[in-house]
Amino acid sequence: MSRIAIPGRDDAPLEAQPILDNVKKILGFVPNLQRLMSISPNALAGWAGLMGSLSKTLDVKTREVPSRRWLELGWRSLRVVQPK
Repeated sequence: MSRIAIPGRDDAPLEAQPILDNVKKILGFVPNLQRLMSISPNALAGWAGLMGSLSKTLDVKTREVPSRRWLELGWRSLRVVQPK
């Protein structure tokens, strides 16, 4: 099975680099999920827009619940089931 290479900041498309810089400024690092999304600058921009909207709408505790659930569901879908 082939794997997708997770790009570094300098390997990401030019349109995605400012968004990655902003993520690093906010979090202090760039998570692999955002680095992976940088392959599609539109996907990364959509995620950033959603997070920006949620930060104005929901408090931190409420915002954290969907994020954790989404990550849990995302990891479940990435698991590879080995044939018996």
